[in-house]
Amino acid sequence: MKLEAIDKPLRLLLPNPDREMTLQPGQPVDLLPPLVWKLLRQAKGKVRLVVHPEADWLTLWRLVAEISSGLESTDPRLPEVMMAIGTCDSAFITGNKTAFLTGLKTVIEAMAKSPKSP
Repeated sequence: MKLEAIDKPLRLLLPNPDREMTLQPGQPVDLLPPLVWKLLRQAKGKVRLVVHPEADWLTLWRLVAEISSGLESTDPRLPEVMMAIGTCDSAFITGNKTAFLTGLKTVIEAMAKSPKSP
């Protein structure tokens, strides 16, 4: 999964192996999903997930699945995520990647919230 800084460079200390990395605006870096989700939660407003509009449908659906995996029926984020997935589904049926990416963005934002948030 690709992540980039939004406005200014952001220095990261990565746990495995112990090393330092700097995220730059406009320069997406490929990172492991658990680290991406951690950064999206902890550095909210400073980093963003980068999804290319040219991506094929299968890649986009895999991203939706990867982002929403682990969501349980008792999770307060579930209604928002399911509505966003519905947007993705409708967009897929009509072949509208722009609308799909809007739904995907909503899934990303919802999943970046703490599960304990209403």
